[in-house]
Amino acid sequence: MKKFNLIHTLIGLILLVCSASAQTTGDARLNQLRDSLPKGWEMEAQIQPWGEDEIPTLFLFISRIDSVKQLDVNKINMDLTQGESLQERAKQEGKTISLHLTMKLEPKWDKAKLDKVLAYDDSLDAEIKELYLKYNIAELEKPHPLGKGQYVYDDSTPEKKKRLDAYTEQSEQLRALKKPWPLYSSSQYSVFFYPDYNGWQFKEIYPKQAEFEEFQVVQLIERLLKPDF
Repeated sequence: MKKFNLIHTLIGLILLVCSASAQTTGDARLNQLRDSLPKGWEMEAQIQPWGEDEIPTLFLFISRIDSVKQLDVNKINMDLTQGESLQERAKQEGKTISLHLTMKLEPKWDKAKLDKVLAYDDSLDAEIKELYLKYNIAELEKPHPLGKGQYVYDDSTPEKKKRLDAYTEQSEQLRALKKPWPLYSSSQYSVFFYPDYNGWQFKEIYPKQAEFEEFQVVQLIERLLKPDF
């Protein structure tokens, strides 16, 4: 019985992979993206469960075939002359990982659907702004010592801490209600992909060329999968 269940599971996985590949093969813009990837990178479609209800959902994975070494490090305000020593540290101390980017695909949204989601998110932003004014958070903000437009918050008294805690809890509850919306489009799909431009500031990849390649893939996505709306 166990052998039968294993064979049944393997057949199901093969069918899912074949189904995912078939769903993306005819997409001209995804084909162009695949053909434009740097040497040593590949693109694969998979159907995987998504969300609390584990709904079968189409994903696209773009991966570097060879693994890399990643060193977690904060490079903000770091002396750029340390680049060579960081590469050596990443080579010696970094953890071995696979570089990959993940995109979720949905049947293409029309403008009405997008406008509805954006209007809903705007209403939540308006409520968060009301909370910001209600608790006078501007009074608690102080420039971050490192600058870069960031702030720290003054909670030095029980009254200030109570205001800040109330704002933080209520605003986070509202932000959790926000609905994601696609930033990109292929020929047949709306594409959910959110590049982390700040991520490169907190890691060093060895070899360095792999980091350049990853950035190049992100640029390809932005150029070839521009939104239709």
